[in-house]
Amino acid sequence: LDREGRITFANAQAEAVLGLARADIGGRRYDSPEWRISDYEGRPLLPEVLPFARVAATREAVRGVQHAIAWPDGRRVLLSINAAPLFDTNGAFDGMVATVENVSERVRVEAALRESELRHRNLLEILPDAVMVHEEGRFTYLNPAALALFGAGSPEELLGTPVMERVSPECRELVRERVTRIAELGRGVPFVEEQFLRLDGTPVGVEVAAVPFVSAGRTAVQVLARDISERKRAERARIESQERLRATFDEAGVGMGELAPDGLLLRVNSRLAELLGESADRLVGRSLQEHLDSDRAAYAALRGELLAGVRRSIETDARFRRGDGSQVFVHCTESAVRDADGGVRYSIVVVEDVSARRQAESEQQRLELALRHAASEWARTFDSLSSAVLLVGADGRVI
Repeated sequence: LDREGRITFANAQAEAVLGLARADIGGRRYDSPEWRISDYEGRPLLPEVLPFARVAATREAVRGVQHAIAWPDGRRVLLSINAAPLFDTNGAFDGMVATVENVSERVRVEAALRESELRHRNLLEILPDAVMVHEEGRFTYLNPAALALFGAGSPEELLGTPVMERVSPECRELVRERVTRIAELGRGVPFVEEQFLRLDGTPVGVEVAAVPFVSAGRTAVQVLARDISERKRAERARIESQERLRATFDEAGVGMGELAPDGLLLRVNSRLAELLGESADRLVGRSLQEHLDSDRAAYAALRGELLAGVRRSIETDARFRRGDGSQVFVHCTESAVRDADGGVRYSIVVVEDVSARRQAESEQQRLELALRHAASEWARTFDSLSSAVLLVGADGRVI
């Protein structure tokens, strides 16, 4: 550019950057309205902030000056300009030499990257899982869920502190091995169970995965941790409940069994095996009705109503034939265990030996019958006597 700000020379690359043939570039002033100069956001710029005006005023070079122009076809192009003054032999300002770079694509990529990073950070901020980043073994970022996991009130309590301080001693060797594997292989490690330490020293069970990435030219590690304390407590409670149920089932004083919907035995306790005169292993996989020695059709009808949901449970007295051919009288109660959709997963049958009760009832019936017979015989005997017979109670009254 000459001392008036007119372009006196442009190379071939200038044509590509400015969108004009060199013949059209030459002679145009730096601030010509035809450039339609604006900042990157499209706002007009005053001539005095443009590179030529600044160099002419200060006689000093400028670097990285940013503004946009419009090509003849209307497309906006973002430029980055470096410029330096030219002087004549007397040292007077004689113009300017400039390099002009089309940075439209770079600016677009950088903007997209910033937007992507913003979205990523916003996502991390609302994630329920703890996310943390560490470089060279020290925390450089923790999302709100990570702060809550460690019991921290602010990021400053943890930023810059060693990661290993927040790992339980028994897990530190595992964590070191995983960090080494990440560094050597350059790829992430899957979820494993570890134990972290809150700031107050309380241990917390977590499930942790990690992946390496490059941040500002340095390798960092992003860690995702899920608090599994509640899940572990629920698992322990479930196991304890199952153990109690298993103990109740196995040690119950009555026969108990689990039946599949088709009636096959899935599990039996020792008392039911004893009642049926078979080993538990021989009973599993067989139908309970094989041992039923009473009305099988009536029992099948009742069980059909149970499976169909007509009844919540069924009760019936039955007679079973034991493995040695002897019989045992029982009282059966069966209840269905259903899934979330209402389908029957299995049923639980409780079998109580009522043989002694049946025997006692039979004996009572026999005694009552014998008593009625004796009373009848006694009455006939007295009625046949020729003498008068009176029965007198202890109070002297005739009975």
